[in-house]
This record gives sequence, C-alpha cells and structure tokens, in this order.
Amino acid sequence: MPNAKHAKPYYTIHDLPEGARPRERLARLGPQALSDAELIAIILRSGAQGVNVIDMATDLMRYYRTLPALAQVSFTDLQR
Repeated sequence: MPNAKHAKPYYTIHDLPEGARPRERLARLGPQALSDAELIAIILRSGAQGVNVIDMATDLMRYYRTLPALAQVSFTDLQR
C-alpha cells in the first residue's frame, strides 16, 4: 500500500477554492471532467491525519495504476 504522507505542505479540501473541489466540480461539470483520482477522492470522502483525500486518491492511483487493479484490492488492504 502506498505511503500517503507527503513532504509538501498539508492542506484540506476546504482550503481549496470552491471551484477546485472535486465534489463541486462534479456537480458543475460532470464526471467526465474529473480525473480518476478526483472521482476516487469523492468516494473516499475524507483523508487521514496529515494527508488530504485528493493526495490519498492520487497515491492509490499511482500505486495500483488502473481502476481495474484498484477494484481488486480488499478493503483490509486499502486500510493499510
């Protein structure tokens, strides 16, 4: 499982301009306008201490590379 902690400064979704937040972009532009990582971030709903949900979703996509590969991962493995 990827290590989602980053050396870059931590921010939350609420720190982003409203127009840059995945859920708001989904409502405004539709799913085709979002990356796979942004759509996963919406499903996850929240990050973990020290990592926001967008970075967590990006790390998952980087680690598993494809949505079919990510879909095969157990919930227990995702929790690690």
